[in-house]
Amino acid sequence: MLKIFSIFFFTFISSTPACEVVGPAKIVYSTASNQSSGLRSLSFKACSEDQIKSIHSSLSDFEGVLRGRTLEAEIPGSKISIPKPIEIKSLSSLVNEKIELPKGWKLIEAQVVGSQQKNLNLQKNSIVTIECQSCNNTGVKNLKLEAYDPISARKDVTWIKASVAVKTEVLSATSALPINHKGLSPSSVKKATIYSISPEAYFTNQSQLVFYKLNKGMKQGQPIKFTDLSALNLVRPGQPVRINMNSGVIKLNGSATPMRAGRLGEVIQLKTINSKKIIIGRITNFNEVEVEL
Repeated sequence: MLKIFSIFFFTFISSTPACEVVGPAKIVYSTASNQSSGLRSLSFKACSEDQIKSIHSSLSDFEGVLRGRTLEAEIPGSKISIPKPIEIKSLSSLVNEKIELPKGWKLIEAQVVGSQQKNLNLQKNSIVTIECQSCNNTGVKNLKLEAYDPISARKDVTWIKASVAVKTEVLSATSALPINHKGLSPSSVKKATIYSISPEAYFTNQSQLVFYKLNKGMKQGQPIKFTDLSALNLVRPGQPVRINMNSGVIKLNGSATPMRAGRLGEVIQLKTINSKKIIIGRITNFNEVEVEL
């Protein structure tokens, strides 16, 4: 009797239909929120509410070709069928595949414009071409995407906004940094790489951070721009400073009094302490000025 029951139970389990997921051949999304809305184009058959929620959760950051075994691995104990593979990718990935840019350049922040529909659902046989008339320089660009279906001979045109950015080495905060009237410690930042449309906007000289203070709070991981910093006064009027005199062959040291406050790299007038002679020098450090003889 036990053997008969076991056979019956196995047969019953085996005959339980798998959760079936059907969707377009390719879902292209522009942002994380648009990816969630794009997943609504998936349809489910014989799937429980819990399975559907688990599938959506598993695909929240998924990019690649979706097959049944992919979801079964993500949701242990589930039997999931996807009759036809579904490719899920970001719009930025798609445009970078289709447009050739110089080494170290990349299209970022790609979004569909001129339509309430922020995702693209493409057919398996769709031939996709993308045109960009001015992608030879950085900045925000308008791209024309054409999707041609050779079976139906239908051509759909979608306009995309994206930014051409350059690979940029920056200094990012290792932790949250408050506004401080003192110079920044080089250990408070680390080198990182981002893609930016204006690489010249970022401060990159780690050793010179001590000569600058923050004029705004920084979040952990936030790249530091020139506009986030204010230069410190390294010398003050009436306060003696060390002067390093350099003739190219002979180097001498002495003292002088600045005529005004100054920051790194500024050229100021100084009065020598003994002779009261006016000389000109460039500020190189705290209370240090270099004078060329």
